[in-house]
Amino acid sequence: MLVASALALTAGAAHAGHLSYYEVTLGELNESGVSGSGNFVYDDNAKTLEVNLQATGLFEFAPHAQHIHGIPDGDSVSPPVNDDDNDGFADIDDDQDRYIELAEAAMFYGPVMVPLTNADGSLVETPGGVLDYSRTFDLTDPSVYGGSFDIDDLMPDELDKREIVIHGNYISGTALEVPGEGTEGEIDGTIGYKAFLPVATGEIVKADAPNMPAVPLPASLPLLAVGFGALGFMSRKRKS
Repeated sequence: MLVASALALTAGAAHAGHLSYYEVTLGELNESGVSGSGNFVYDDNAKTLEVNLQATGLFEFAPHAQHIHGIPDGDSVSPPVNDDDNDGFADIDDDQDRYIELAEAAMFYGPVMVPLTNADGSLVETPGGVLDYSRTFDLTDPSVYGGSFDIDDLMPDELDKREIVIHGNYISGTALEVPGEGTEGEIDGTIGYKAFLPVATGEIVKADAPNMPAVPLPASLPLLAVGFGALGFMSRKRKS
């Protein structure tokens, strides 16, 4: 039993060396009410990335585009919503329609690197406004990327420079006013579901390995396991 436990621990420690862990906290954008979190596991042996995302507050009657965004050779950040000049509009709200639209936000988090779709390529549904997404991506497969990106844009040291963005919300109005009337972009004075409007963003960061030993295994443990194995063998030999 001791030998088996020792070997299992050493095997687990060896395997864990091939895994890297990351996480994200999603914050609302455009007063969407969306919040959530996620985690990622990269397997350097298999060259796979497991993505798990959960969020609430999403529009429930239409699917949502979601992506890993990134700035090539740079760091992605969430779009700032500050109003430093106190004019009532976010500083990056260039057309002053009170929404941070795709074109205004993209300069901060970059283009799409990996679309986080279902395995068949379809957009993700959010019944009840809840996102519960899990998929493992083969990062050697060119088809999982947007544009001309590849595994070198994510691994081994780039994922924590990337951003998760969720898009899509329904925009309503009144008989007297519809947001963005006379402006360009997603918010353009029309009512309806705006599929490209960003509603939640979050910067990916490195995380600690879950459920792993707090300290390295002693170097003598494999030798100890072998020693107990030899003692067991000698004991059996005497009995025979």
